[in-house]
Amino acid sequence: MDLTEFLSPKHVILVHGEKPQMAFLKERIESELGMPCYYPGNNESVSIPTTQNLKMSATERFITSCAVEQGKRSLHKRNLICGTGLSEVIGSDEEAAEGILLMEKHKSPKILCEDELLEVLGMEQHLVQFEPMVSRIVADVESELQRAKAADLDSDGK
Repeated sequence: MDLTEFLSPKHVILVHGEKPQMAFLKERIESELGMPCYYPGNNESVSIPTTQNLKMSATERFITSCAVEQGKRSLHKRNLICGTGLSEVIGSDEEAAEGILLMEKHKSPKILCEDELLEVLGMEQHLVQFEPMVSRIVADVESELQRAKAADLDSDGK
């Protein structure tokens, strides 16, 4: 609370912790400090209103990817309307584009795609693949059991 009060942000987003504790802290921040506070779930977006407009450019690749996604959504909606899934179409046409806002000193801000940021930073994409260890552990245990049974059979036969 002291750090939040010292920094005096216009908005606070809590991103780590147990839900009940975050709810409690959210209420304290809002009531004691008078700051809007959010604690979104995983993969949940938060829209923070701003009074400042920022003029920026967008890369051609970003605009193209947005147009492609919009076209896919439009075709999907058209197929639903022609088919039987009309209830899925009803709703907001407002879709958010996903990109990265790049703000460099002495340059105008621009929006770009994730792979473009890697190029700007001179980095390669790193992929991390997780493998469930349960199957490996089960296989190791089964293998040990088979060895133990074989050892028991050998000792019984001698």
